[in-house]
Amino acid sequence: REARELHRALAETLTRACEGTDEELFEHRRAAGDALLAAAAAERAAARAAERFLLGRAAALYRAAIDLRGGTDRAPWIGLGDALARDGRGAEAARAYHEAASRAGGPAETAWLRERAASELLRSGYVERGREAMDAVLRSLGLGTPSRMLGLVVLLLWTRLGLLLGVRGRRGATERALLRVDACWSAATGLAGDPVRFATHQARHLLLARQAGEPRRLARAKVAEVLLSAMSRGGDAPATRRAIARARAAAGEAGDASVAILAQGIEGVAAYLAGRFPEARDGLIRADASLAASPVASAWERDTFRFFTLESLAYEGRLRELRERITQLVPEAEQRGDRYAATMMRTGIQSLAWLADDDPREVRHQVELAARVWTPRGFHVQHFLHLYALVSADLYEGRGADALARVTRPADDGTGPSMREAWLLCRGVPFLRVAMAYLRGRAALSAAQGASPRGRAAAHAIARREARMLARRPEPLARAYAAALRGAAALASGDRTSAAVALREAEAGFSSLGMCLFAAAASRALAAAEGDVRGARGAAALAVFSRELVRRPERLAETLLPVGA
Repeated sequence: REARELHRALAETLTRACEGTDEELFEHRRAAGDALLAAAAAERAAARAAERFLLGRAAALYRAAIDLRGGTDRAPWIGLGDALARDGRGAEAARAYHEAASRAGGPAETAWLRERAASELLRSGYVERGREAMDAVLRSLGLGTPSRMLGLVVLLLWTRLGLLLGVRGRRGATERALLRVDACWSAATGLAGDPVRFATHQARHLLLARQAGEPRRLARAKVAEVLLSAMSRGGDAPATRRAIARARAAAGEAGDASVAILAQGIEGVAAYLAGRFPEARDGLIRADASLAASPVASAWERDTFRFFTLESLAYEGRLRELRERITQLVPEAEQRGDRYAATMMRTGIQSLAWLADDDPREVRHQVELAARVWTPRGFHVQHFLHLYALVSADLYEGRGADALARVTRPADDGTGPSMREAWLLCRGVPFLRVAMAYLRGRAALSAAQGASPRGRAAAHAIARREARMLARRPEPLARAYAAALRGAAALASGDRTSAAVALREAEAGFSSLGMCLFAAAASRALAAAEGDVRGARGAAALAVFSRELVRRPERLAETLLPVGA
């Protein structure tokens, strides 16, 4: 009892003298048994910790306040959710928002908190739970979404028609109108790996933002249009350049720092989708640094910018830096329970980090870990990343037939991803279509090396078909891929002259895009075409891999462009 009285006296003295921190007051009030006063001090201390980016400490203080109040007050639950969301702990944040919603003061606040909970689930990769929760929120807001693909496409086309005709409907930034805008934004970004659902929710997002007329949300919707256009039309498409100009203007008019950072990062993503990897990396790193200093930073934005930074590093061939970042970022994401970040950062072309260490088994292990927590339904960008990594591991080990089977498997064999759904995904995203074509072409070239004459001819036909398709596309990356496949197929057929011409074109194309390892692989193939694979050109090509501390340069070069040299 004497100790409690001493702590109470100290707290009252500090309060009268306006000295001491809120955290000190919290400790003294808690020791004195003054639960409500201690809870109030803990909440103030938590808010200050969050302002100083001490988000773990803020969460601990909010939890202490919740315990001291017996869990009945919604305010500390909301504060806890905000701190956890900013810290990238989406599943925990969703639980906190759900608890706050059960204690909300009315229907409007309940709907807002449920939207926050659903958003955090979706954006941290809890796709099934998040979609179920978000669908319920959207229905409650009069925005029910079809479950079948045909219904989604019809809704998408209808909404886009409304945007084209300038349909505005009721105007005004009412509380409900703004919540409808925010719910569509959360659904769009949380389901960005599913292009049709992303496009549908983004169309609604833009339409509702226009109707509400609130500058920050309208600017955010226009920035999201850049991402949609870059995904569906290409990063350098005229429509994407126009979308970037509109987004920059809207972000400037809104005068909101968070929208400006989002716009900077999404422009980096557009550069990546255009194949301008060094430019993308620089822009994304700058946007990530701006997010780190922002008090309203979004964990989803941070994770997305970092994922595309990793992808850019891999395409550039900067494998040492790629390894360092993955080694840090993947365990961090796992520790936070962030399935979105962990899945995206450990698969796809990032698999080069483990192949550079001569460890294809680790590539498969990483894909297994990712697939274990990601939804098996449908075929999302994440599933493509899994497929890309597995095929890369097959190619590294010289298992060309297995690699080719993965990318040509029929939809109904039940042993892997649906190739029909994969085709639909890649068809709607030009960058993925180009990547899949080159992946299939490489698999065919590798499969041909150990095949019968008939099988070899069939595999080479696949590689040439993919090369022709790529050559017809406008992207510089597609043309470089096309030249590489054309040259490798010609070399395998014994046409060294044609092979040399195509491989010089591939080497120049990859070099212009800053893709040093791909360029080196093309140079090595060119050396083979010139009969100099063990000479100066071949040695110089492998030296590029060695500079990135690649343990088996020949194997990784074969992975990027199989020529059997």
